[in-house]
Amino acid sequence: MDNILYVLERADKFVYHYTKPQSLAKFLPTGHIRFSRFTCTNDPRECKDCAVGTGLDKIYGRGFCKPRMWDQYAARHTGACLIIDRVRFDAQIRKAVSPDVVVHCSPDTYQNHSQVPSLSVDDPLILNGDDVRLLGVSPAIRKHLTRYHREIFFQKPRDWADERELRWLLHLLSDDELYVPFGDSLAGIVVTPDFPPEYRRAIANYADAHLIEIGELRWSNFSPEMVPSTLACVRAARA
Repeated sequence: MDNILYVLERADKFVYHYTKPQSLAKFLPTGHIRFSRFTCTNDPRECKDCAVGTGLDKIYGRGFCKPRMWDQYAARHTGACLIIDRVRFDAQIRKAVSPDVVVHCSPDTYQNHSQVPSLSVDDPLILNGDDVRLLGVSPAIRKHLTRYHREIFFQKPRDWADERELRWLLHLLSDDELYVPFGDSLAGIVVTPDFPPEYRRAIANYADAHLIEIGELRWSNFSPEMVPSTLACVRAARA
């Protein structure tokens, strides 16, 4: 296996999920990641799941090297960042739901909207009254969301633009949270020196069982560097 923590031809092949240490220790051993209802996000246009890296060999272009993301989503630099193969994870999502479920995947766009409502017929926030009368409420809503899903669910205010988020949207009839198995999509785990010791063994066990690389992101002289994770010490002690 190529070491994707140090050598990577295409950073945009992966998505990067930042998470708290206690959350990681809870869901990683199950081999599944949770999809929540859209209404459970921090704000109507914010999903906080994935950031897409576009750099090649420069570490600042890598999705796991975003200091603000570590601070905001990974418990102030004490959590972890999961490196997930985008294509393989997309396949896992589609396998986890029935064939009739509509799945959208797209990078977010960033735009500030005026508070003044638009009277345009093409306004994504205005439901077509003729469709409601002709089709009924639910079919009209489905038609509207199919046409305007990018404007409604894949746009956020410009203040979030540096997150460069990639989002999956699933149209499900149930309000239950969806748990999608990683399968072979989880390629690596990045932690920091401050990752809590009480969660290290569970993470090391999962990484060993699934041949997943673990790296540790450290900051030296104001610059980041990737080094072998101290979780390897847990492996050695267990051996």
